[in-house]
Amino acid sequence: MREINFFNFAVYILIVSVALFLQNGRFFVIGNIAPNLLILSWLALALINARNGRLVIAWIGLFLSIFLGYLWAPFFWEQLALLTLIIAPIIFLQKNLTGNLYVDFLICFFTTTFLFYFLNNNFSFDYSLFSLILKEIAYGIFISPFLILLLNYER
Repeated sequence: MREINFFNFAVYILIVSVALFLQNGRFFVIGNIAPNLLILSWLALALINARNGRLVIAWIGLFLSIFLGYLWAPFFWEQLALLTLIIAPIIFLQKNLTGNLYVDFLICFFTTTFLFYFLNNNFSFDYSLFSLILKEIAYGIFISPFLILLLNYER
């Protein structure tokens, strides 16, 4: 396990805080499709930190970002907790994936997004929700390479 780098931890919290702010402000809405920036940022940070041996940062950052999310958007608390329950196992399972950061991220993003909306809608889908989820995934796939490049920076 690598040492905890304060810079990496501060970047983690800053990225999640900015993602939460941008998501609440609905800044990146295109054609009534808004990417779930929390899923994108939490998933990328969890995969990158777990891959680099910074499990402590991955766990502390995940739970601290829930706390920040609860302070800034308490009406999303249930969704934040559900998202944490979905993303937390990825920290352990990332060793069993392909080994390519981008491919692993896309697999986890696709799975996490579907699980999140399926569990958040009482285990049901309808066509309009399915269509919206696919559009959100396509938008997230477009944004994710930029996010991964930004977050994979090593000081």
